[in-house]
Amino acid sequence: MRMGIRNNSENKQIEKIQRNNRRTLKRLRVEGKTRKMRVGFLVGDTAKWSCQPLYDEFERSQRFEAVILVTADRQGNRSNSGLIKKVNETQDFFISRNMDVQAAYDVRTLQYLDLRQFKPDIVFYQQPWAIDQAQSPSVVSKFALSCYVPYSIASTTEVMVHYPKTFLYGMWKHFITSSLLGDEYESWMLSNKESLIITGHPKLDAYNNEISNAMHYIIYAPHFATKDTILRLSTFDWSGRFILNFAKTHNNLNWVFKPHPLFRFQIIKDGIMTEKEIDDYFDEWAGIGIIYNQGDYFDIFKNSDALITDCSSFLSEYLPTMMPVVHLISETMVAQNPISKVASSHYYKAHNIIELEFYLNDVIINKNDPLRNQRIEDISVLNIDGISASSKILKHIKKELEIYD
Repeated sequence: MRMGIRNNSENKQIEKIQRNNRRTLKRLRVEGKTRKMRVGFLVGDTAKWSCQPLYDEFERSQRFEAVILVTADRQGNRSNSGLIKKVNETQDFFISRNMDVQAAYDVRTLQYLDLRQFKPDIVFYQQPWAIDQAQSPSVVSKFALSCYVPYSIASTTEVMVHYPKTFLYGMWKHFITSSLLGDEYESWMLSNKESLIITGHPKLDAYNNEISNAMHYIIYAPHFATKDTILRLSTFDWSGRFILNFAKTHNNLNWVFKPHPLFRFQIIKDGIMTEKEIDDYFDEWAGIGIIYNQGDYFDIFKNSDALITDCSSFLSEYLPTMMPVVHLISETMVAQNPISKVASSHYYKAHNIIELEFYLNDVIINKNDPLRNQRIEDISVLNIDGISASSKILKHIKKELEIYD
């Protein structure tokens, strides 16, 4: 498969970014010998925040300092007032964690700020989408190196082909989970293959700590990708109401409703529910359990007994818990990437209401889990080897910058 075709204008812009990357790297190799390197994390949505262990790793290093650069994420068609509310909530989230936070979006003027004023040497991007030109890799490459850790482990070539080409081919480093994914990307990328670095994923570093399963949560995590989107993962049109009703009749369990950040927007956009209907749906979940909208959800995972989901990334992220998953299957879903395919091979797959009802009762209520041992063997696909992905990323960057302790 050959994807990612570029036009001449894109080629010239990408070549310019890559030249900037080489010049910036050369300069930082010199400056890194006499001062700390400043690492900025550009974040617009806490629900997609997946780099806390990496931020902490940089903070612990004597050669780096880290800062959160809060920007505005316009995905979800937010109004200006909604956008301002989201920016303020994002800032408050990181401030509450006593992290270094700077506003990279001016809520008074509704302007994206030039990241140069924050003096980053490296900028980590949260996603390739909805990046204002002022904060894009093409601008940032003039003064900093751009890195990408996808918030989703489950990216596929069908999705990546829609990445902005200057992002995909201009990125200095793209840290990915597994050689399975690396081989797939290399098979169709036209250039910049050297940017692909296999480290595992920082969000999975959460599993380096002991797993307790103390609270025994049951998690329902619906994806946003309806049949009118690229991924087509959502089964909400046939499973959403049934699962809520099941939860209401089993309210002795500790339920967690964990929708994708774009779930509410997409359900309304595609006419599956009206705004009032989806608000009522959320209210019903709030009446029997927890609604969890943040990105740092691994404590919830580690303290759960089961997951019900059609979210492709969670198929991999949940696997190290060794707990069962009722995998909701959309008949029109895009092909899974190699990691998700292996990770989900020993989950309980529900294609319809009849199968869903059977697995909810058999796996969750009766606690039958005959596939557990096979799942434990599948964990190896996630490249969890006792060394954190965050430390691997730091080690690689120090080597590239020629920083030696």
